[in-house]
Amino acid sequence: YFPYEDTREVFDGQFRVVEVALKPRPAKLTVSTESGAVIKVDGRRVADKADIPAGKHWVTVSKRGRKSLAREVTLGRGQAMNLKADLKSTAQRRLSYVVMGTGAASLLLGTGYLLAAGQSDSDASDLLDLRDERGLTLDELARYRGLKDERDDRLRNSYIFLGLGAAIGSAGALMYYLDTPAAPERPAGSPTVTPVVGEQSVGAVFSGSF
Repeated sequence: YFPYEDTREVFDGQFRVVEVALKPRPAKLTVSTESGAVIKVDGRRVADKADIPAGKHWVTVSKRGRKSLAREVTLGRGQAMNLKADLKSTAQRRLSYVVMGTGAASLLLGTGYLLAAGQSDSDASDLLDLRDERGLTLDELARYRGLKDERDDRLRNSYIFLGLGAAIGSAGALMYYLDTPAAPERPAGSPTVTPVVGEQSVGAVFSGSF
């Protein structure tokens, strides 16, 4: 309890009763965890260092992309507790990296095909200029037609892989940003006892789900 000090005037031979209601000291809870994590005590969000009433409490720590942690702790008046919460990556978060990596690889492949198509088109244009100057041999004409077909094939492949890369990358990004696991609920039958001190009484609040 917090110490109580007061000054009262009492005359010689006088008997006087002074009622004193001591204020209980809160418990001090410190949670060591990752930056950006959400800490809740009995469903109420608190800072990583918080004063809470003595008694049993349900502490949850959660963060996007991490498995939520939950602990039931019992704290006495004035007690200090340091709770270490090591949050592990979720399976969805790990999978999102794989999916986004696959999308990025597909985009790179599509870009490569697009650049290759540009090179084929450039080579075909050179032969076209040569045709205007002196005409083309049969081998050069066959190469010109082959370059045009090669350009069209590479363009088609670039469109396919660029489209796939965009779709797969978007799916991976959604998996990443929608990975928000819910904090575990307090198990049924875990009551909470919170001491209550009034001006003329001492009691407790008993709560729980059954």
